Amino acid sequence: MAGSDMPESSMPGSDVDESDMSMGEEAAADEAAAGCQAAADALGVWIGKSYEEAKGDIEAGEGVAMIRVIRPDQAVTQDFRPDRLNVELDAEDNVTRIYCG
Repeated sequence: MAGSDMPESSMPGSDVDESDMSMGEEAAADEAAAGCQAAADALGVWIGKSYEEAKGDIEAGEGVAMIRVIRPDQAVTQDFRPDRLNVELDAEDNVTRIYCG
């Protein structure tokens, strides 16, 4: 009900317990972080190797919601996403670091 002075928990149809919802969201976030970390650990074998060679394995990483490739001097947002796989490259497009966040 847009513009209503009623608190959300008093609005019709809002019978969801907020504590249950936050616990569910927290569990999902933990699962996403664990999946991304497992992928980052497994993909560590590509550090020091060409991104072109590694690209197929990196893109197939299970448990990863998104992939961000970071090149030297590239500006990136500082938001933390536990399900995002970050792949840092050097000037020759070799993988230098793989991590979540």
